Amino acid sequence: MENTQLEPYQPLLDGVFSTMQQPQPTTKALDVAEAVWRAATDPHAPMRIPAGKDAVALANEVG
Repeated sequence: MENTQLEPYQPLLDGVFSTMQQPQPTTKALDVAEAVWRAATDPHAPMRIPAGKDAVALANEVG
């Protein structure tokens, strides 16, 4: 028996799974260390510093 209930959602699911298979940027330990160093030594640093390409992308997406 075939499940046809998901059929209307198939394009959405295909897009989600396709995106998940693409390499995504991830935060590395050095990214965090650099953000902490900036927070500790730069008197003009913002209260929140994104650490890593993924955090920068998310901050730009939200903000």
